[in-house]
Amino acid sequence: MDTEQVSVAWRDEERHDGFEPELVERERAKKQKPPVGVCGRNNAARKQPETSVSLKSRLASYPHQSLEIRNGQLFCKACKKVICNVQATLERHLASANHAEKVVQLEQTKVHDMRLTDSIAAYYKNHPDDSSM
Repeated sequence: MDTEQVSVAWRDEERHDGFEPELVERERAKKQKPPVGVCGRNNAARKQPETSVSLKSRLASYPHQSLEIRNGQLFCKACKKVICNVQATLERHLASANHAEKVVQLEQTKVHDMRLTDSIAAYYKNHPDDSSM
């Protein structure tokens, strides 16, 4: 018998003696974390409900911030996020550097789109033969 056959035979004998390496490995394996349930500090729903201030008045208080009402919620068009109607949350979002940068990008995109629209309209005004698409 060569060494490979001996090692295979030895493993087979171990299994017949009641020793199973798989069981040892299972016992050594890390235990899984318990399922996520109600635990920690933030385990309940928001304590402060939505404010009684209407969404329209919130929009009026923050003009030129790319906010709109979408599906009954405040939506930031620049960041593409739904924002809570709580004033502190809204002010924190509007004061963030990320929001300010995205508002500038949105304005630049609007200007670019307007120029593109104007140039297309001017082209078709000067070339009425091409408008048969």
